[in-house]
Amino acid sequence: MVYANEDILNIKYNERLDRIQIKKSRRTSNIIKKLLKSIKSNKILSISIILFIIFSTINFYLIYNVFKLVQTINFM
Repeated sequence: MVYANEDILNIKYNERLDRIQIKKSRRTSNIIKKLLKSIKSNKILSISIILFIIFSTINFYLIYNVFKLVQTINFM
């Protein structure tokens, strides 16, 4: 029963203070856990976001190279 309380309810007995305490969770870790859970559950959404980022970087790179090429061309 003690292990179940520690894992599920986040309750811990503090021997130094001689009382039961609730474990504090980090705020950022909860946000990251929620984000990872949503990515795992919504695979189509996550794949589309990843593809959007990839294609945006490719697009930026190609536009940059076109402008670089135009600058090197001498028009008389």
